[in-house]
Amino acid sequence: MLGSTTLLLHVVASLAEHGGWTAVVGHPDLGLAAALDAGLDPARLVLVPDPGPSAPEVIGAVVDGFDVVVVGRAALGDRDRRAIGQRVRHRGAVLVSTLPWPGAEVSLEAGESAWYGLATGRLTEAQIVVRATGRAGGAPRSVVLRVREHDGGTRLLPDVTSGGTEVAGNGAGAGVVALVASTGSAELERMAG
Repeated sequence: MLGSTTLLLHVVASLAEHGGWTAVVGHPDLGLAAALDAGLDPARLVLVPDPGPSAPEVIGAVVDGFDVVVVGRAALGDRDRRAIGQRVRHRGAVLVSTLPWPGAEVSLEAGESAWYGLATGRLTEAQIVVRATGRAGGAPRSVVLRVREHDGGTRLLPDVTSGGTEVAGNGAGAGVVALVASTGSAELERMAG
């Protein structure tokens, strides 16, 4: 998942919304307030800002105990990535990388974005174009999404006013999960359904 921390946090919140545990590894700058606004449960969220030189072992251990694992800057070779990917598939977890990951089942990239409104010192709404490509060979798909304030946090919704695709599901990031499922990802299709 490239190009937007806002998109990342909302998709991860959607993946973990039914009580899943989430670990974020290699993101020392991740804003905890933004994660909570996106809907991540702080009681089920673990942050490992810097996994250090033992990154493959740290991420492997995290995969064994968490449902959703976000990996950022970590010293990983191709062999490490393959081993972690195999471990993720065996465990049934979801791995979300914020850097290119060779062999990824699905890649999401945030494109153009625009921010709107100013209320009490914060922007109130954003529009993000998201493009999904899948390893299964399906055609790339795009959707326009809006991030809006909702119940003291924020929520990611399809932008039907600008021709965005209406997508199934409700809850933060369900639209992106459905978009990803449309690229042929069986694991994420199960979560979108």
